[in-house]
Amino acid sequence: IDFDDYFLITVDCPTTVTVQATFTASEMDLDLYLYNQFDSLLASQTGLGSPKTINFAVNPGTYKIRAGKTSGWGGNYTLN
Repeated sequence: IDFDDYFLITVDCPTTVTVQATFTASEMDLDLYLYNQFDSLLASQTGLGSPKTINFAVNPGTYKIRAGKTSGWGGNYTLN
C-alpha cells in the first residue's frame, strides 16, 4: 500500500511556493512536505486537520512535494 504521493515542480525565478492540500478529515489525514533537489526538507505542515498549507520562498530549481497519508484508508485529497 502506497501512503505517499510525490510531485515535482520546476521554478524559473525566485518566488514563493504555496501548496495546499484539502481533504475530509473524518476520512483521512495527511501531512505536506517540500524538499529541494538534494532531498533536504525545506518546509512541512503536519498534525491533524484540513487544510494543510506550505508557503516557502524558493530560488530557481526543481522541488519535490510529498503528500504523506498518516491515517485513514479512504478519502481523496485535492492539491493546489
